[in-house]
Amino acid sequence: MKSPKRETQKRKSNLIKRPLAEHLEEFRFRMLFSLFFFMIVSLVLFFVSPYVLKRVINDFINNSVKIVSLSPTEVILSEIRIALFLSFIASLPVFIYHLFKFVKPAVKDNEKPMFVLFILSSPLLFLLGSWFAYFVVLKFAIAFFSKISLVVVNYNLWSIKELTKFILNFCFSFGLVFELPLIMFFLNALGLLSKDDFKKYRPFIYVIIFVLAAVITPPDVITQLILAFPLIILYELSLLFIR
Repeated sequence: MKSPKRETQKRKSNLIKRPLAEHLEEFRFRMLFSLFFFMIVSLVLFFVSPYVLKRVINDFINNSVKIVSLSPTEVILSEIRIALFLSFIASLPVFIYHLFKFVKPAVKDNEKPMFVLFILSSPLLFLLGSWFAYFVVLKFAIAFFSKISLVVVNYNLWSIKELTKFILNFCFSFGLVFELPLIMFFLNALGLLSKDDFKKYRPFIYVIIFVLAAVITPPDVITQLILAFPLIILYELSLLFIR
């Protein structure tokens, strides 16, 4: 009688040795399923997005700012952007799960906990970064920009499209950079970089952080610093986590 362990190894071997066409077909199916899920969720959230847009305006706009729509489609396009962003957050666990199921046959048993950690923590870190951007950074940033503009102009007249893009870009950027602890953990767990390497290359990484902040934020120094400093703090906390 064959042992269960040998049967498991044989099944993994058969999965790994499948023709390339079967691997591509499985990958195509899983990605299409994830995309279909994303589209369905986007459609549902589109009907919720007007209420979200009103909440965003109430959260950030003060008496020194007037919100206007400069074209017939500006409001609805802003609502579509909100629906797509919220759908991306909701669909991220589904996408990562199917990606894990695709590579699972080639993953060793001792490596599976790392992939489970990735599945669970990646969406949570992205959500945490977006939350931090929305409730902490943007509260300060938008209030600062609205007040400093009054030095030159009598009042602020902001487009609903530009305001929505500004907020969503910030939330998406912070969601991405909050994945840094997970990336550092995997590099360390795979033996590619040790904690001593991270400490050794700290000055170079700081430069990369400021360059990254300049690329993914609007072209002004203040918003770059608003993104760069939390990212540096996150990097140092990640070193403590690895240690």
